[in-house]
Amino acid sequence: MGRLVVLYLRLVGARLPDRLGPLRGGTFAYLGVAVGLSIIAVFGSAGGLVWGTVVFAVGTFLLYPIILALALTGVPDDERASVIGV
Repeated sequence: MGRLVVLYLRLVGARLPDRLGPLRGGTFAYLGVAVGLSIIAVFGSAGGLVWGTVVFAVGTFLLYPIILALALTGVPDDERASVIGV
């Protein structure tokens, strides 16, 4: 379920992390991850697990592109591949 949500959001909202920017997008990403995990922890029912997974997946969708953008800020072009690999 979570993989499908992330895949759908990557296809539909590919430019959203760029529009939000690293600071605001990172805030929303970590909030989504934290709220999703909290929903999963508090509501042990099937519905709680589904909604928690969806919220967690939205946070994950935003998190990885923003972390990469922050990691590459100020890095020379010839070292970018090494930074991404690490």
